[in-house]
Amino acid sequence: MKSIASISFLKIEDCYRNTRFFLQSRSVAFFSIGVLFFFHSTLNAQQCTISNNTITLAPATCAGTVALFQGTVPTGGSGTYTYQWEASLGNCGEGSFYPIPGATGKDYPVPENANGNSCYRRIVTSGACTDESNKIKIQPGEMASPAPLSTLVVQPTCATGTGTITVTSPAPAAGITYSVDGITYSNTTGVFTGLTPKTYSVTVKYASGCISPAKLVTVNALPALTGSISPNTASFCAGGSQVLTVTGGASYQWYRNGLSISGATSSTYTATQAGTYTADIINGSCKGTSSNSSTVSVTPLPTGSITPSSATICAGSSQVLTVTGGTSYQWYKDGVAINGATTATYTATQAGSYTADIINSAGCKAQSFRFHTIHR
Repeated sequence: MKSIASISFLKIEDCYRNTRFFLQSRSVAFFSIGVLFFFHSTLNAQQCTISNNTITLAPATCAGTVALFQGTVPTGGSGTYTYQWEASLGNCGEGSFYPIPGATGKDYPVPENANGNSCYRRIVTSGACTDESNKIKIQPGEMASPAPLSTLVVQPTCATGTGTITVTSPAPAAGITYSVDGITYSNTTGVFTGLTPKTYSVTVKYASGCISPAKLVTVNALPALTGSISPNTASFCAGGSQVLTVTGGASYQWYRNGLSISGATSSTYTATQAGTYTADIINGSCKGTSSNSSTVSVTPLPTGSITPSSATICAGSSQVLTVTGGTSYQWYKDGVAINGATTATYTATQAGSYTADIINSAGCKAQSFRFHTIHR
């Protein structure tokens, strides 16, 4: 029994020594692991620092918004950043913030339906690092619709032919593009040239992708040119002509019965045909139509003959000659006008060759068809 007891004691003592060694060994191991974990955690903490995460409040710029939170570009972390904007109703308490769905951009445009008594912050994540920005609470007076765009319009002139729209505010900046149709946003200067007359919808797209309220800007039509043709009406005898004159432009285009007359581009046109004449009045890119037209008519020449065609008279006798076809006449003997001989009949007392001008009511004149020769 003693020996058993002794043996048992020795075994117990050996067990105690082994256990103490084991515990001491484990303590050393745990201590070593703790030290390594501490240094590892410290190193990770040093590598996991995100800086420059600050937000500021600016006036709204985009349609449907009442304010704009702008965030700085962070530094530190892994160099790649994601964002989540958060809001808290009524206060800026740490435990009351909730993520705003879809608010994952560097900046945050506050929508019109946002609660007017909220606090905002931005959470930046970079790899395993996370950082919280400063907090800003919007006051009711700080919420307002965006200010309208500022534009300058240069209207078309006869010299230029087209207009220009320049967006003066907001000025060109990184990420800002401009449009005059609400579809194409490729303009980075805010200057649109060569615009034809119409109303344009001018908008700005910001770096965040949101679009400003539209501003309607009208490019006016070119100035209308006016001028008139003189005379309003004209008539001339067949074979004659009439000079027409138009005013109001630098160059012109004449028309007869609606058809353009080739080469007729000066302020005057000599009409040789009956018809209705109009003109385009041109000055650079400006063009107008004459305020009136000119109606030109052509009067046919009269025709007639003398009877008898020949006659013989004795000395001291005479022969009555008669001409037809006009309203007045002029008789000639041997090509020389007979003074006062202007009626349809003429009593010839001398031998010779007699002719007559036939004049109608329009003043048109033609010579009789036939000569009349008187012999003795």
